[in-house]
Amino acid sequence: MLWQGAPQWRRLAVQAFHVRAVAAYFALLIVWALLAGYGSETTKALTLTVSWLFTGGAVAVGVFLLAAWATTRSTVITITTRRVIIQCGVVLQMTFNLPFKAIERAALRLYSDGTGDIPLTLSPSSTVNYVAMWPYVRPWRFERPEPMLRCIPDAAKVSEILANAMSAAAAARAEQHAKDEAWFGGNDGAGHAAPAAAGTAEAAAPNEATATEIETDQPKSASVNK
Repeated sequence: MLWQGAPQWRRLAVQAFHVRAVAAYFALLIVWALLAGYGSETTKALTLTVSWLFTGGAVAVGVFLLAAWATTRSTVITITTRRVIIQCGVVLQMTFNLPFKAIERAALRLYSDGTGDIPLTLSPSSTVNYVAMWPYVRPWRFERPEPMLRCIPDAAKVSEILANAMSAAAAARAEQHAKDEAWFGGNDGAGHAAPAAAGTAEAAAPNEATATEIETDQPKSASVNK
């Protein structure tokens, strides 16, 4: 195990549960009620309407904040030398096992508070269920869902750990591939392997360096849906 942690619940509340948008919606409703009711309703009726809207908005925001907190409390994200493991689920605990060989590339999006998102592009032969993985999936990618380490604290450091682990795993696979090629390619037909020529391992190793590319995207705004 190289790293283990959970999302930052306040950032998750903003990015995944959109509490700011919910609060802004109810604020607009209150303003509209004040403008529409001014002069046409009694002060008592207008006050009652605004009170109900304010209470409804406070309850809605509170529910979403509680949901974000409970989601992060039930989430454990682990990076090992071979894979990324996401354990999540408030009611039903699920585990998503993502080996490095199934990950084509990883990217990084940082926010002003140091948290960030690390979406993982999977190979065409690997897929995940968008609904089952939400909110740990890149928004609006329904056709080819991308698992995402979402709202991770100190995301730059975590992305570096992931990049190094993916590079080491790719090198190990390339070395093993070269050994297999040297063994089977040098077999003399009698069940014995002929000595491999110097440099065979390097020549036979596929180029897998692109699988570990980490791109940093630090927008001025904090939207992940861009």
